[in-house]
Amino acid sequence: MFSAVIPAHNEASGIAKCLGPLSEVSQALGGEVVVVCNGCTDETAAVARRFPGVTVVETRIPSKSHALNLGDKHCTLFPRLYVDADLEITPEDLRSLIAHLSQPDALLVAPKMRLNYSSVSRASRWYHQFWSALPAYQARMGGLYGLSAAGRSRFDQFPDLTGDDAFVRSRFVRSEVAIPSDVSFLCDPPRTLTDLVKVRTRIVRGGRELSQAVGACPDVPTNGLSDIRALMFRSPQCFAKGLCFLLVTLVVSARVRWQALRGAAIGWERDNSSREPG
Repeated sequence: MFSAVIPAHNEASGIAKCLGPLSEVSQALGGEVVVVCNGCTDETAAVARRFPGVTVVETRIPSKSHALNLGDKHCTLFPRLYVDADLEITPEDLRSLIAHLSQPDALLVAPKMRLNYSSVSRASRWYHQFWSALPAYQARMGGLYGLSAAGRSRFDQFPDLTGDDAFVRSRFVRSEVAIPSDVSFLCDPPRTLTDLVKVRTRIVRGGRELSQAVGACPDVPTNGLSDIRALMFRSPQCFAKGLCFLLVTLVVSARVRWQALRGAAIGWERDNSSREPG
């Protein structure tokens, strides 16, 4: 048995590929799949209701953290998965993830993320190919993660922060986070450079919010300049991709500083390009 919480904001175009395997495995193993449609103005709820065993909860509040907390209230089973509505995992990988989480010592399990580069611009592809080759990527988590009952007890509610996955990761030391080699999921990265910069800005801003709220998290893997330099000088192709990575990183850093100086409320900077038909 297991439960899954899927926060969804206007995900009608792609949520079916996420819910298909979850519904199938839930029907086979006995599970709770809860989709929380937060502030939706499209047909997300209607699409989700087509899947057997899926409970749909609707709220007018367009907040991911609120949706996660609301989803938790409708779940009773562990292990518990937290799943972004725009990704895809096979039934086989889903079963493996649940098996890992069912081990007696399991706390937090994070599958590896595979990137789908079809219809992606060269700049976005180069950025992600370089980023995914850096050391910290091998220990990253995000998009999909699972908690045992003991792991979920590490915190009360999801705080009103941009990065729920970064917050959850900060509750555990490195040895308590399992990243199994036999479990992965597929994610569509931003197709355009504009959307890439928007998403990275949101992630970096979320990291700063987290540091201000809970303090530094020294046990979370990060990449240093030496890691970037070492990868860049492996080959001319790596050097070109590294320059792209650095340029995007500098632009994102400047945007985050500008937003902080402006002092205005910043909305959720969302990637719409990967949600459009390829």
